[in-house]
This record gives sequence, C-alpha cells and structure tokens, in this order.
Amino acid sequence: MRDARAACRVDTRCMIKPLIAAVAAALVLVPAALAADPSSALTADIQKLTTDRASMHATVIADIQKLTADAQADLQAAKAAGVKLGALKTQLQQLRQLAQQDQADFQQDLAAAKQALAALKQSFHK
Repeated sequence: MRDARAACRVDTRCMIKPLIAAVAAALVLVPAALAADPSSALTADIQKLTTDRASMHATVIADIQKLTADAQADLQAAKAAGVKLGALKTQLQQLRQLAQQDQADFQQDLAAAKQALAALKQSFHK
C-alpha cells in the first residue's frame, strides 16, 4: 500500500511543475493576446483612416484657396500690366484643368481608402 501512495505522490509532483509553467505562460501570453485584439486594431485603423482623410481634405481645401488667391492676384496684376483677355482665359482654363485633375485624384484616393477599409473590415469578420 505504501508503494502505491509513494507512486501517486511522485506523479503529483511531476504534474505540478508543468502546471506551474502553464499558468506562468498564460499570465505572460494573456496580456499580449489582449493587446493584439483584432477589434482594437480595426478601431485604430479606422481612426487613422479618418484622420488621414480629414488631413487630406484640409490640404486640398488649402490648396484650392491658395490657387484661387493666386489666380485673383494674377488677374489684378495682368489687368494692371495690360495683358490681353485671351491669354488670361488660357491660363484660367489650365488652372481649371489642374483643379479638376486634383479633384479626380482625391476622389480616386478616397475610393481606394474606402476599399481598403472594407477589405480590412472583411478580414476581421472571417
């Protein structure tokens, strides 16, 4: 009978070490797993995309305002210098084309950002 009890104690002691190691590993890995939470990563990505979009929008608005101010200053300078209206119309048309291209580029970038966001959301739902 004593041999059976001794054998049982030895098995229990052998099981305690792996159990302690597993608990220690869990204590180390659980915070890391919580930090790598997909929903918090998705939220952070959405916030970054929103911030980037707002920044890009502010930049485009500032560029448009600067181009408008430059065009008005150029118009006044051209009138003072006696430049022909035909030359101004050509420059204005070029300016409009540049503004339209900038707007098209912005729309493409916005669509790409929306697609990337949708793909990111889909990757977390799988």
